Amino acid sequence: MGRIPDRWEAYSEFGKIIAGTRFLPLKVPLKEELCMQVSDELWFTPACLQKKVADLEGRCLGLVIDLTNTTRYYDYREFTYNNVDYVKIFCEGHVVPSSNVVRQFYEAIDNFQRKSHSKDSVIAVHCTHGVNRTGYLVCRYMIERLSVAPTDAIKGRSTHAAPQ
Repeated sequence: MGRIPDRWEAYSEFGKIIAGTRFLPLKVPLKEELCMQVSDELWFTPACLQKKVADLEGRCLGLVIDLTNTTRYYDYREFTYNNVDYVKIFCEGHVVPSSNVVRQFYEAIDNFQRKSHSKDSVIAVHCTHGVNRTGYLVCRYMIERLSVAPTDAIKGRSTHAAPQ
């Protein structure tokens, strides 16, 4: 069956979409068999994520970028079967992401934005807890591609319009 990631229960599912962007940082959703190890109120599966994003006024889940260094947490087809784009970038934890990982991350976002006509589609980005790898790459994108000041990127705000 496997086990849930260490300390996974201690982190919230996700916060808010970063103002001025489409980014929704989150912790890894888990397949149902893993969620059976936690209480009902902590369940967070790919289906839960899709429903919760749909419940955000006027939003839909457009892209999921998975930064975990494994494929054991869920089946990506739970997204792609529902017309949600999915990109897997194997990214080692506890180290600064490599230039190759950064390039893949930028390409995933840029490719999605080129083909996505809806400004209401959300880009969900997750590592295991939605903090370190996710935060680093989202902030770096905001700084380098959206020209957001580093302090504003770290605070999770952008004065720019959402990426097209």
